[in-house]
Amino acid sequence: MLGYISIQDDFQTMLKAYKYRIYPNREQQVLIEKHFGCSRFVFNWALALQKRYYAIFGKSLSRTKIQSHLVKKKKKKKAKFSWLSEVNSQSLLNALRGVHTAFTNFFKGQAKFPRFKSKKIPQRSYQCPQHCTANFAQGMINLPKIKGIKTVFSREFEGKIKTVTISKTATGKYYASMLVENNEVVPTPTTIEPSLTVGIDLGISHLLVLSDSSKVDNPKHLSKASQRLSAQQKIFARKQKQSKNYQKQKLAVARIHEKVRNQRLDLHHKVTYKLICENQATSYAIEDLGVKHGKEP
Repeated sequence: MLGYISIQDDFQTMLKAYKYRIYPNREQQVLIEKHFGCSRFVFNWALALQKRYYAIFGKSLSRTKIQSHLVKKKKKKKAKFSWLSEVNSQSLLNALRGVHTAFTNFFKGQAKFPRFKSKKIPQRSYQCPQHCTANFAQGMINLPKIKGIKTVFSREFEGKIKTVTISKTATGKYYASMLVENNEVVPTPTTIEPSLTVGIDLGISHLLVLSDSSKVDNPKHLSKASQRLSAQQKIFARKQKQSKNYQKQKLAVARIHEKVRNQRLDLHHKVTYKLICENQATSYAIEDLGVKHGKEP
């Protein structure tokens, strides 16, 4: 399915993201889990190195220096890092890029100080920045180190695959998000006309209130699932940690949360599609209130 559209102003090329459900076999799952673990390890190792350097000198190491440190450790005979060679090296370099970006945003005041990635978090992901292909006829994708992963293509695309992000949900489902560069013409910005502009206000009793007096009801998916969720969480709290029943009940709770999330995403897609396709508006005005904190950002 189509995830989002972004535009690169420098090259005037359009990028589209497609997200597909994948079904790796047992061997492929092991390799994917290794990529998850190695990417997390490299991220935490680079972050620890950056923190020590920052504590001493008050600035961050360059990405090139960190990358050279990692390469040296992997090449040493009987090195502790030699097992990192079992996974795609470009995915590890992308983890280093993530640390560099996090520190850059921190120094710019755009983000908080980066934190270590926990092994206990069930949601995991890693990125393949190159050498990825999709075969629509056979229904599979090929990644570095992992070939022939069964994929359900909800729609086909044309263009060059820039990156592929493999992710795993808390319920154990695997997905592949593909960023594709195509030759579509970059849309030109439209002129804002008041008569063709729809104002959107976040409501209290309704999800949205539009300037044409129409309203979008809030189905309150979480409230409807709260009774079932509360019962499952009470059962989960009584389970002994690290037991099989603990893991089973943890999965049951995660499934309820995942269903609520999917219901919300489905509603968002339907509402945005209706706003775009079922009226003559060419622009939309949305309030910039920080609803979560109850104040303007």
